[in-house]
Amino acid sequence: MKDFAKFFIGKPCTVTTLQINFRFKEEQMMDYFMGIIDDIDEHGILMTHPITKCKNYIFFPHIVSIAEEQVLYEDNPEHAKIIEEYRKEKPITAPKRTITAESQFVNPAAMANIAKKAKEAFSKPS
Repeated sequence: MKDFAKFFIGKPCTVTTLQINFRFKEEQMMDYFMGIIDDIDEHGILMTHPITKCKNYIFFPHIVSIAEEQVLYEDNPEHAKIIEEYRKEKPITAPKRTITAESQFVNPAAMANIAKKAKEAFSKPS
């Protein structure tokens, strides 16, 4: 690891990646690509979401950039104004964390259909 990369460890950052094949909502983007940098090794970046404490590891071949984020503190009067304005524009809501049969990521019926088709395709004589 390069010495300058150590600068980001312990700081809130956003990691920008190449396009991936997930359709994220804004809240999910923050869950996956923003966090406190725990470590940077020769393969990628490990970070922890500051609220949920969920961890993410992103491999270097997918990383375009890393940027330190500005931190706002409610006990700072100037920051308190900015925070209040933001809350008026965008109320804080907790992201859903439950995976159900209706989830956009897991569809048991579709998975069963794919498995059935694969089994049929591989059981046909060549």
